[in-house]
Parts: sequence; C-alpha cells; structure tokens
Amino acid sequence: MMHDPRLALLTWLRRLQAEHRLLITALAVITLAGILGANFMLWPIEYLDFGVEPSVGNVAWVAPGGPAAQAGLQPGDRVLRMYGRPWPEVLYHWNRWTLIRLSTSSVALTVERDGRTLDFALLRRAPTKGYQVAKLVFALLGGACWVTGYMLGLVRRHEVNASWLVAAFWLLLAGVLGTYIFAIDLSLPLLVVELWLLVTLLPGLAVGIHIWFPARAVSAHRSRLARRAIVGSWAGINLLLASIWLIWRPRLVDLVAWAWLPLVVAFGVAFLASGLLLAAAYRQVGTTHRNVSSPFGHEFKRNAVRS
Repeated sequence: MMHDPRLALLTWLRRLQAEHRLLITALAVITLAGILGANFMLWPIEYLDFGVEPSVGNVAWVAPGGPAAQAGLQPGDRVLRMYGRPWPEVLYHWNRWTLIRLSTSSVALTVERDGRTLDFALLRRAPTKGYQVAKLVFALLGGACWVTGYMLGLVRRHEVNASWLVAAFWLLLAGVLGTYIFAIDLSLPLLVVELWLLVTLLPGLAVGIHIWFPARAVSAHRSRLARRAIVGSWAGINLLLASIWLIWRPRLVDLVAWAWLPLVVAFGVAFLASGLLLAAAYRQVGTTHRNVSSPFGHEFKRNAVRS
C-alpha cells in the first residue's frame, strides 16, 4: 500500500501545531499564575525606606522619616541578620515574603556599627501610594503583554505565521514585567532568571518574530533562517555568559550589578533591528495592497476615459 507523502507531511504539521498549542497554553497558564501570585503577595508589603549594598551587606542609604530612620539605622551599618535569619540567607532567599509575613508588627534587624552589635525593630506600616502605583503599573504592563500573547498565540493563531513564537515572546515578556517589582524586592534568584531572559532570549525573539509579524507571506527558506538566527543568538550569548562565569566566577549579586549594561545594549540592538524589519514589512504590505485591485478596475477606467 502506497503512502501519500503530502498526507504524511500534513499529518506531521498538524501534530506539530497541536504540540505548539499545548506548550503555549501551558506557558500562558504559568505566566498568568505567576503574575497574579507575585502581586497578591507583594501588594500588602511596604518599603522600609533603606537600601543595602547586597555584595557587602552595608546600609547604603536611609530615607529621612522612614521606619529605618526612626529606629536609628545609619548609613554604613553592616547588616548581620534580618527577619531572624543571617543576611546571606535573606539575600538569596527565593521568596522573602515567607519571612516578611512572620513579622506582623515590626521587622527585626541586627547590624554591626563600629565593632558593636545593635538590634533594631523597624515598625511596619501601610505601603506608600508611590510604591503601590509602581506595583500596579508593572502588573498592568504584564497583563497587557499577556493578553497580546494569548490573543496572537491561541485565539487568532490561524491569522499569524509562527504564532507560537510570537506568543512565546509576549508571554515571557508578560511574566518578566508582571513579576519585576516582586523580583527586585523579594527574590534575588528570580531577578537573576528574569535578567537572563532579558539579555539572552527576549532580544533575539523580539527581532525574529518580526520576520512573520505583522502577517505577510514569508518563504520557507527565510523562516528557517529566522529560526536558526534566534537559536544561534540565544546559544551564542549563553556561551559568552558561561565563559565569563568560568573565568571570573562572579556571585549572583555581581551578575545583577553587571547585567544592566548588556541589557541596555541587547535591547537597543533589538529595537533598532525590529524597527528596520517593521519598516520593511509595512513597505511590503503597502506594495501588495496597491498591486491588488478589483478585476473590473481596469475595465472601469477604460470606460470612464471613453465616456
């Protein structure tokens, strides 16, 4: 019995499409749960109005009139313990909300100052309006990106070429933006993961998806080149980061401190390349629309000239 190769190819494409749909659905559920969960935990948390240099644990600044200043904390104090835990454990904790929720009325803080060990109790208070606005803005940005990814990847996936890549970009960006304040304030390891995504994966996806979006005809050869470029850029950046890690052996706090420059460079290049691709895409779409006319258009023009 002979097998039709076209039928086999169609079956394989449908199976691949179903797998992509399943992966995008799972990513949508995970990112939405992450955004909602992170902001649910973060919303009642206040800012204690002091900053610590993570690498050394020294208090860098104390806001006048805040809980830290009222308790007597001073710049230059070296933090030894917080929430009853050693400072390194607090710093690298995946979710400091589990520590904060145990401190119902005050936050216990132990510091070293001029060779002396001092204990402070920082009174908890309601979050400031500015801090709540920052939480809300990033949550809404994450929600907007999530809706975009959901619509393009699942609801309107038949209208968008390589919709799973387009959806993956927007859903990952939604997860990063929607949990960004939580990561900065409550989870250094999560912040490192988000910065890794922002430096290694999202810039390449941001450029690559504009090969297919906005929707237009794209050859199979160009699609293959675009996918290889996305994978190649991700692999190349990760190889560079792995080399840096093996040579200098930086700590997580050092990676966070150094990540901002490559992040700015990566997204600067990504925005420039995306802009060029979008400009070319709109020129192509505009040319196509001008070339497509009614089958009666030329006949109508000739009759109008005759009359």
